[in-house]
Amino acid sequence: MNRCWPHEPDSVLRIHGLSYDKRFDLFDAGTRSIKNLPATYKLNAVQQRQRRSWATGALVLEPTVAEELVPYQGRLGFLDFESVARAVPVWAGTRPWEQIGVQFSYHEGRSADRTRTGSSWPSPARTRGRPSRSASWRSRATRTAS
Repeated sequence: MNRCWPHEPDSVLRIHGLSYDKRFDLFDAGTRSIKNLPATYKLNAVQQRQRRSWATGALVLEPTVAEELVPYQGRLGFLDFESVARAVPVWAGTRPWEQIGVQFSYHEGRSADRTRTGSSWPSPARTRGRPSRSASWRSRATRTAS
């Protein structure tokens, strides 16, 4: 990535949810930074928040975020999946460019002390690309989360 993607974290090529055609149109026209986007450039709500964050240098939260998080007291966790898509399949039963889960992790935020815990598991090589792997992962996540 270092040789073919901009190093600048505020590059227009990093605008969340903007099509790559539009990103590269901006980049090729000389607008390289999110901060330098024309004020009239149409952005959705998430993209506008991203622009405000870069302009102010601060985390931008919508005023309603505290109210929206009230129902989520106690343990709050999320799953993160990593996958690969190989041009030449290396596992039986898979197709070219098929998304294959190779690792997943469970992360849990604890609001009282602002810590985050997590566990991750690589998919065993013998189960990659097979439906049975999801059952194996679910059982691991259940044991860890309880």
